[in-house]
Amino acid sequence: MYFITTMALLSNRKFLHTISHTTKLEALHNSFSGAADLIEEALDWIESDPPDVRAKRRRFTNGMWAIVRSFAGSDWLVLWEEDSDGAPVVRFIGETASL
Repeated sequence: MYFITTMALLSNRKFLHTISHTTKLEALHNSFSGAADLIEEALDWIESDPPDVRAKRRRFTNGMWAIVRSFAGSDWLVLWEEDSDGAPVVRFIGETASL
């Protein structure tokens, strides 16, 4: 039942275009559910129209945005940008230590 709920939640994320992002988020739900909840919250910020101001606090000069969430001593990162139509595109979800 939990897996179905997670999949339904993920399938509603129109900007998680790649299987790798969806797979990472599924694995995170299975192993670090608290971190997954924080990532899901960040994705909500990105997905809101217009994006929540918390989604746009850190910007790189190339136009990419970063959201960092901390859980149990680890920092988790979501990198995203807007495509030419202004739609959000997630480029990375993972621990900052993996960069």
